Amino acid sequence: MYSKFLPYGFIFYIIVSCKPIDNKKESFSQASLQTISLKLAFYNLENYFDTQDDPRVNDNDFLPSGKMQWTEEKYEIKTKNLASIISSINPDIIGLCEMENLKTLEKLNTNLNKSKYKIIHFESHDIRGIDIALLYNSKILELLKASEISAKIDGKYAGPRNILKADFQYGNEKITVYVNHWPSRKKDREENRIAFANALSENLKNNPIKNIFVLGDFNDTPQDQSLLILEHENNLTNLFSDINPKNGTCSHQNQWFCFDQILYCGNFKKDSFGILNENKLLNFNHKGIPTSPKRSFIAEKFNPQGYSDHLPVWGKFVK
Repeated sequence: MYSKFLPYGFIFYIIVSCKPIDNKKESFSQASLQTISLKLAFYNLENYFDTQDDPRVNDNDFLPSGKMQWTEEKYEIKTKNLASIISSINPDIIGLCEMENLKTLEKLNTNLNKSKYKIIHFESHDIRGIDIALLYNSKILELLKASEISAKIDGKYAGPRNILKADFQYGNEKITVYVNHWPSRKKDREENRIAFANALSENLKNNPIKNIFVLGDFNDTPQDQSLLILEHENNLTNLFSDINPKNGTCSHQNQWFCFDQILYCGNFKKDSFGILNENKLLNFNHKGIPTSPKRSFIAEKFNPQGYSDHLPVWGKFVK
C-alpha cells in the first residue's frame, strides 16, 4: 500500500511512474465465452466511508461522533443503495471512486454477487483517504497485472490519487482498463488535470495492448482541454463527446456537467451506452425537470433515499 501523506503541487514538468504489483492468476474458462461482448461502467460513490477511525487519514467527519454522525445503520443503508444501482447495471467491469478503503469495497461486494466480482484496489495519498478501485467479473476475465500510474509536477504529486491500471485476458483478446479520479475544480486546478492527461497519454503510447478502456470522474467535460488531449493524442473515442449540455452526470447550481466518461479504442466496437438517470436517482424542480442527482448527503444531513452526487455511466462493447 502507499502513503496517504505524500505532497503534490503545481506544474513545471511531468514525471510518469508506473508501480506494478504481482497478482495470482484467477481461474478462467474459455468455455464461458459464447458471445464476445463486454459491459463497462463507472460510478462515483460519494463519500463511501466506514464507521471506524483510521489514524492515517482525516476521516473524523465520518465517525459516529463526527460531524456527519456516521453510524452503522447509515453505512448499511448507503451500501445497499449503491449495491442496488451497480446490480441494475450488471457490468463486467466497473470503475469506482470515493470509497475510503478495501474494507468498504468488501462490504459493498457482499451486497453484490461476490462469487462473480473480484476487487482491485490501491491506497491513495489523499489526506481524507479517498481511493479508487475496480471490480471485475472473474468468471470471464483473467487478471494479468494491476499497477498505478502517477502524474508528478516538479517531483510532487499532481493530485491526491493515482490512476489505476489493470490488464486482462478476455477470450483471445487482451484489454487494459484505466480508472481515473482527477483533481477537483474547487481550486481551479486545470493544469493538474492536464498533467494527468499527459501522464496517461505517455503510458498509453508505451502500452503494447491495443484494446483500451479509460473510465473515470475527470472533473472536466469532454470539451475541456484535458479530455481533448487524452482523446486526440491516443486515437481514443469518447462515448460522451456529443453529450447534450442539458444532460450530465453531476450538477452545480442546477447546471449539469458530464464529468464521468468512458473512452476506448481497439478491436471492440460500441454497441450501446448511456448515463443511468432513473427517476429514483434524481431531484426535480417544480416543472419536472431534473436538477441534480439525489445524493446521500445534504450538507451534514444524511438522506436515506439518496445514492450519490454523481450518476453512473456505462458502455457495452462487442467484437
